[in-house]
Amino acid sequence: QTCALPIYCLLYEGGDVDKPRPWSHAATGVLLRPILRWLSSRLDQIQAGAQPRSLELLDYGAGTGMATLELLRACAEMGIARRCDELGVSFRIRLLDLPSPWFAMARKLLERCPCVRFDAIRDERGFIPLDEIAGYGRADLIMASMVLHLIPPPTLSKVFADFKRSEER
Repeated sequence: QTCALPIYCLLYEGGDVDKPRPWSHAATGVLLRPILRWLSSRLDQIQAGAQPRSLELLDYGAGTGMATLELLRACAEMGIARRCDELGVSFRIRLLDLPSPWFAMARKLLERCPCVRFDAIRDERGFIPLDEIAGYGRADLIMASMVLHLIPPPTLSKVFADFKRSEER
């Protein structure tokens, strides 16, 4: 079987996104377990009236979209998606990354999900500050596992400052 992009054959058996390879599934699980616990806890706080009825997550450096894809699957399996619906919680995940074939494939895989949006983090001027990305507001949680090694060291401090400002909003 031919994969649309070779990376998908590496991450998924036969390039089938419903069959993550054990090594990539386990590594993604390490990232997602604390996020899923956080989401469950935040929903408890929302239900108690201690938090607004919205959740905004950023997948900064989304790459292939695997982390978001697996997060959405886990949210469905664990009842987190159902709880969001029952509580009337606005749930959105924004995938941010460098324009690339990988990111284009992530868009193709996830663009039909109503809770998912996509934004480039670099244009002809360089890396785009978070507060300049269209419609960006406060993020409740930022996961960043893929792109940090591609950011030039002088820019990295600006990216982390953006993360901090997002937390403070």
